[in-house]
Amino acid sequence: MKKKHLAFTMAVLMMLPSLPVSASGDEMEDVNTNVYQVDLPMNTDGIFDFILDPQGLINKTDAAAYNGKKFEKDSTVFFKRTDGKAKEDYSSASDHVTIVNKSSMPVNVSLNIKVSEDFTDRITLAGKKKSKKDTKASLYLALKDKDREIPIGRDGLSLDVTVDAASDGAYEYSYDKKSEKNIYKLKEDISDIRFGEYSFQLTGAANGKDGWTKLGDIVPKIKVDWKVSPKEGTEKRKDAMLEGELEPAKDAETGEIGDKTENDTVQDVLDKAENKEEKAVEKEEEQKEEESKAPSIAKNEYTVSAGNPVSVEVDLGSSDMVAAKVVSVKRKGTDEELLDVSDEVTYKDRKIVFGKEWVDKSLEDKESMPASLIVTFDDVNTTKVEIVLKK
Repeated sequence: MKKKHLAFTMAVLMMLPSLPVSASGDEMEDVNTNVYQVDLPMNTDGIFDFILDPQGLINKTDAAAYNGKKFEKDSTVFFKRTDGKAKEDYSSASDHVTIVNKSSMPVNVSLNIKVSEDFTDRITLAGKKKSKKDTKASLYLALKDKDREIPIGRDGLSLDVTVDAASDGAYEYSYDKKSEKNIYKLKEDISDIRFGEYSFQLTGAANGKDGWTKLGDIVPKIKVDWKVSPKEGTEKRKDAMLEGELEPAKDAETGEIGDKTENDTVQDVLDKAENKEEKAVEKEEEQKEEESKAPSIAKNEYTVSAGNPVSVEVDLGSSDMVAAKVVSVKRKGTDEELLDVSDEVTYKDRKIVFGKEWVDKSLEDKESMPASLIVTFDDVNTTKVEIVLKK
């Protein structure tokens, strides 16, 4: 079986608006507190190349053709692993691509994944790893991150993700002697700082049904593009709050400029501002806790009957815990995504609807009922709620 070489491209958009924030004091110069610093993955060439083995010949022959390399059992698509996060040399999921945000503001990551049309015209892209409907050759490819696994369809996959800014305390004010200006920069010691990150990988599986010979020399090509850009409209950070003047002091004897204010050190100024802000923040947080409400579902059990859809109403919550939508519906204990995969399970207008086709198939399959399902929301806490559908 030939190794499939996938096209991989990367596009990064780095746009940094200049939005200076001034501290109080007539002689205080403007200091830009919007610092854009994102660590992007390196050496990504070939990261999504994979070996396609729908008949499972590699495991049947103990990988004799691969000099004793370890391959994941029961897999039919193999990515070479080099990131140390898999016990095998080749597994059904690729190395992780990780974007680390060290900026003072959140950033938006836009992902676009596309499978070549000449391949999708010949072989079906499946919505599940395994399905009773798969009677011909099909390939399952999906994006996988810590919260979800999203199949890549004929039209590709587009996804926007917000990556949090560096935690408060990551940045500080200091005086730059060379430019004779006050600057706002990342601390030298960042060992205790939490940085937001987004990590994803590709995963896949192929069935062994007849039809692979029709491919000829056509191989799947995947194009993965991502763009990273600052998120607009973010609030000022705590460590960017400053009251009083931040002017450099001169040594009384030498006259040289130092890195302190005339009366207080930079840290003293920041501490005074922080103490004042802490009380306001505590009060605001108390009010938010009283108003906030996590997403929920009123009923946890629903009775189904043949030929009838089931509608499940959801509450998206409120305040800073509000969710925009339901992002996933999976059977408990599995990675099988039900939502929108075949339009049999859908979410719209705060309702999850299990169509009559899905209900009928589940009732016919004795092992599918009762169905314990995990519903996941896209709120800040990624709230998960369990519901049960039964006869």
